[in-house]
Amino acid sequence: MDPHDHIIPRQEWPEFFQAFSRIHEGWLVTLEVLDPSLGDQVIAEGFSLKGITVDSRRLEEGDLSIFLTKNDENLTHTVAAPTEIRLKRTPEGADEALQIHSANGPTTLLRFRASMPSEEVDGILPQSVK
Repeated sequence: MDPHDHIIPRQEWPEFFQAFSRIHEGWLVTLEVLDPSLGDQVIAEGFSLKGITVDSRRLEEGDLSIFLTKNDENLTHTVAAPTEIRLKRTPEGADEALQIHSANGPTTLLRFRASMPSEEVDGILPQSVK
């Protein structure tokens, strides 16, 4: 495992995604599904992150939903039965990507277009997307 990767313990997922979504709302992302049997597929590119949720009542078998938007288009990507959440960071400590492994095989990768510490973004994003 890369020393800059952080595995998020399952019991922390609801709070993690609430904070992660608040910090990164409006950030431009690329969403990919990495599947060894079907090949890698880009699901969305240049979309803004609206948020990520997981059902805290059904944490062991619940699904995870990623909400994206671009112009007037909204996209929801659901990861069935996630088993591991890994936050990938740059050597400087900026969030770079979120890797979500699922029980059924494919890995979902949410990559930020630009990796920078969230505190450096203050004042750059319009109020409507903060």
